[in-house]
Amino acid sequence: MCDAIEKATQGVNGKNFSHIGLVYIKRDTFLVIEAIGTKVQLTPLNKFMERSVDVNGNYKIVIGRWLSLLEHSPSL
Repeated sequence: MCDAIEKATQGVNGKNFSHIGLVYIKRDTFLVIEAIGTKVQLTPLNKFMERSVDVNGNYKIVIGRWLSLLEHSPSL
């Protein structure tokens, strides 16, 4: 499934996407909401990051932020 997702998405700066996680902060704890296996779950950020490294130990994570369309609209 990851190969199909990578082929169907554009990616950024030469990096392809096969997975997405949303950061959720609960009582000063950083968690990632992700679909993995057959369910959606909360994963501690450090565990998510441990699974997201290449053979050289570099993180394979791209961090982005959704901006409201209103932030980019011309003034009326």
